[in-house]
Amino acid sequence: TFSELMDQLWLHAVATARLVESMGPVITGLPVSQLFLSGLVHDIGKPVLLDAITNRYRGRVGELKNSWGRLLSALDEFSPYVGLRVAEHWKLSPEVRFVVFYMNTPGAAPRLHRQHVYLVALASATAETTGYGVIGDPDQHTQKLNATIAAFSEEASRDAAERLADEAANRIVAYIDAVAH
Repeated sequence: TFSELMDQLWLHAVATARLVESMGPVITGLPVSQLFLSGLVHDIGKPVLLDAITNRYRGRVGELKNSWGRLLSALDEFSPYVGLRVAEHWKLSPEVRFVVFYMNTPGAAPRLHRQHVYLVALASATAETTGYGVIGDPDQHTQKLNATIAAFSEEASRDAAERLADEAANRIVAYIDAVAH
């Protein structure tokens, strides 16, 4: 449902913000408050668009609410533009604006802001991997996160923990490679 999607967008935003807040000071020189804010609003265009499509518009735009796949596709495609407008309206810093606009294409961000955008993209992907950002039952996401934490403490799941560590290492290497270029 649309309400569930809004809830998931919120959970994803908070999870991403917390990850950026914890990883950011090691990687960037940006203040923690700015890192947290950039993680929190990185997808701000999605809830604004979702509200507009499902509550405000009729006709062809309003019809998107009848096709879940097209709705999600429209959110992914147009949210950077709407998000940038929101970030400008709120007078957010240029660093946060670049994150919002280039979230789906961090490699296209200007070199000066690319590291910050990649950091938020990495945090966002990590949040999705742990279940924060997937449509579904929020309790399932909590259970998945708790199971992942428990898996790291059990010897029987050493292989699963190594696979997750390898995936995280690959993402970090990709991030470092992207920033280095």
